[in-house]
Amino acid sequence: MSSILIKNGIMFDGSEEKEGQKDILIKDDKIAQIGDFKNKKADLIIDATGSFVSPGFIDINNDSDHQLTIFEIPHQESLVLQGITTIIGGNCGSSLAPISAGDLRTIKKWADISKINVDWGTVSELLDRLEKLKLGVNFGTLVGHSNVRRGIIGEELRDLTDGEMEQFKYLLEKGMSDGAFGISTGLEYSHSRIAPQLEILEILKIIKKFDGLYSTHLRSQKEGVLAAITEIEDLIENLGEENTPRIEISHFKAYEGLEDEIDLALSLIKKLSEKVDISFDLYPYDLAGAVAYSYLPEWANRGGFARLVKNIENKEIRKRIVSELSNKKIDFSKIIISEVKNSPFYAGKSLVEIGKSMNLIPEDALLEILYFAKGRVMAFEKILSLKGMRELIQNPNSIISTNDAGKLFEPISGVWPHPRAFGTMPKFLKMVAKEDVLSWNEAIRKITSIPAKKIGLKNRGMISEDYFADIVVFDPVKVGSLSNLSDPYRKPDGIEFVILNGELVANKGNLTGNLPGRILRRG
Repeated sequence: MSSILIKNGIMFDGSEEKEGQKDILIKDDKIAQIGDFKNKKADLIIDATGSFVSPGFIDINNDSDHQLTIFEIPHQESLVLQGITTIIGGNCGSSLAPISAGDLRTIKKWADISKINVDWGTVSELLDRLEKLKLGVNFGTLVGHSNVRRGIIGEELRDLTDGEMEQFKYLLEKGMSDGAFGISTGLEYSHSRIAPQLEILEILKIIKKFDGLYSTHLRSQKEGVLAAITEIEDLIENLGEENTPRIEISHFKAYEGLEDEIDLALSLIKKLSEKVDISFDLYPYDLAGAVAYSYLPEWANRGGFARLVKNIENKEIRKRIVSELSNKKIDFSKIIISEVKNSPFYAGKSLVEIGKSMNLIPEDALLEILYFAKGRVMAFEKILSLKGMRELIQNPNSIISTNDAGKLFEPISGVWPHPRAFGTMPKFLKMVAKEDVLSWNEAIRKITSIPAKKIGLKNRGMISEDYFADIVVFDPVKVGSLSNLSDPYRKPDGIEFVILNGELVANKGNLTGNLPGRILRRG
């Protein structure tokens, strides 16, 4: 039996109870005892004097599955060194399972799906496959709504027939029985946008039956965000409060210039939270991440990447797209290209800069690189309000998440990642330390026990006897992110030790090589 003793640290257990100095004895993968142990011995003793001891951080909105780094970088370096011990994939309507005939088309907007050998179909088969890997984090998944829909009707954009809806419900029930924690929708993307409310209602009845989570990427995150929250209100009214599953709104953002509408949306979320379990997650940056085609008129990419490329090839349709883009009055100097498939040249440059290099207006430059990359282009937009972001953090209904994937700290040519992949949690904790946005107790709960309860995790998210030993020791004075837009590949400060399932996985900013991550299943 292996053992670890953490001594002399200030423990925040993830509850609302006041913090205090406690010693924690870990035996094998569980927390065995909490108290004052002057004379106890262990295989490893960690002196946490001057440090805070917290449950491991839980990333409720993670993209390691979308970007396939769960396979390519199983140790998930950039997440572990932030103190993240558990990640949840399958967000925004896209998951690695269930799929038919090895088809991962729903994630090709984020990753090169040719890089992976797909030898699974069901959620159970995916989780079994991942279980054979050695991971540096715990992993659980939602079912992606678009996965199921496209598996049934392919690229058609239409309502499901009664028979197809029954097939959808069967596949969803199978996915939940296999261990998925819930379902996600990506209502801003074409294959979920088309889904009528009746379809979503039928889906949520099943999720409630399994006591699962409904996670939703809103139909609109900018103008129209209030209408998107009103859509959730309508769902609740139709289902009834007692029949509504837990609801998580993905990557809620405070856009500059939309303060009044966002305030109204937050007021509505507060009203709904008095009736049902509803919250939202965000990342603590003023830089929004997006798939580049999302800037186009919705009709232009309806039908997938193949249709988008044909639309750009057609001179008349291209003119129409450019005209509509121009009418949107987008500030293209604030849109920075993060990654273009098969071309390192554009990464880190704004669309204005790229347009000048091509002798094109920014609207045409965007279409040109989308055409070149067959649609797979990632971008950032420096358009979020710092003041609004702080207010979202302070909101009692918010959870902090990365909305990104585990990565390496070695730079990759032609890839300009968002700093959130390397520093979300330390940046958030530094804001708590330096800007007094929240109490330490409130802040730690937003990244531990609250997301654990939201997801439905058992015996995780708290420091409590017989809970799994997922623990972070960090320095409240030094903690912070060094990653930024111009130099993203930097390790954070102040995360001293990370313990996962009773094994030390990070020591003073370095991985130990231990990979004790578990595949988590609902129930």
